[in-house]
Amino acid sequence: MSSSPLSPSGDEGRSLLRREMLRPEYHEEALFERLLMWLTRRVDRLIDVAGALPGGSVVAAVLVLAALVAAGAWLATRANWSKRRVPDPEPVLVDTSVTAAQWQQRARQALTDGRFTEALLDAFRAVAATAVEDGLLDDLPGATAHEVAGRLADLRVEVAAALRVAADRFDEVRYGAGAATADDVHKVLDLIDPLRVGVR
Repeated sequence: MSSSPLSPSGDEGRSLLRREMLRPEYHEEALFERLLMWLTRRVDRLIDVAGALPGGSVVAAVLVLAALVAAGAWLATRANWSKRRVPDPEPVLVDTSVTAAQWQQRARQALTDGRFTEALLDAFRAVAATAVEDGLLDDLPGATAHEVAGRLADLRVEVAAALRVAADRFDEVRYGAGAATADDVHKVLDLIDPLRVGVR
């Protein structure tokens, strides 16, 4: 007779545990978690060594305090460095003299040449320029990718989610947090025709 699911036998429990522990989320450690674990091990070792010395509790306290100050200083400099690396969003249409057709041509040429980052940026610029030329958007030379996507999403609800994803990819690629793929570029270029529906 099988035991109830709430009280498995020893073998069943070990099997369930083994299966659970094979799940990928148990094997993904963030950099911060690994750093914290490393720091914790080092502090524990220092405390053990200091505790064995005469007057060890005072030495241990000083060492722990020094380690915490050093870790805090390191994290603070990393946080400030990260803040400095993320620039303010730039306008999508960096050159308003370029037409939508020209942006699209540049994107397709970059795609053909395997320059996917450039292709994705130019493809999104083609989307924005198409919307301006077709009168869907006012001429917004300073608009960011998310501003363009937000305004177009209100007008073209059927592609709203794809527009927001495209704006996210534009920012990720533009500011160095991701790499574009050919599929990304095609998805952005595929937004142009749905935007033009009903435009004279």
